Amino acid sequence: MSTLNGNWIVTEAEGVNVRDGQMRFEIFDGSVFGQAPCNSFRAQLITADGQFSLGPLDLRGNVCDEDVMTDELEYLRILSRLSHFEVDGDGALVLSSFGAPMIRAVPED
Repeated sequence: MSTLNGNWIVTEAEGVNVRDGQMRFEIFDGSVFGQAPCNSFRAQLITADGQFSLGPLDLRGNVCDEDVMTDELEYLRILSRLSHFEVDGDGALVLSSFGAPMIRAVPED
């Protein structure tokens, strides 16, 4: 899991309008703490042999504009369906759902 520890900035998420640097997460000590398009969240992280899944999401936050909330709901749906991870040759974290890449994140400088 040490490969995953750290701060990540989401650059792509399937079906979500990713606003520059808005969506991010930190992986630390078996937990994920993050910022979705509107609200912050945290969850337990389960990883083993390339598998990646999150426990129930604990959301904190607000109600935002309708377009942002649409992106929020889609992003949270994606998070709940993740199944695998890999770090690509550029050092980006690629999170997939049963073989389909769903989220790409880069390490925060």
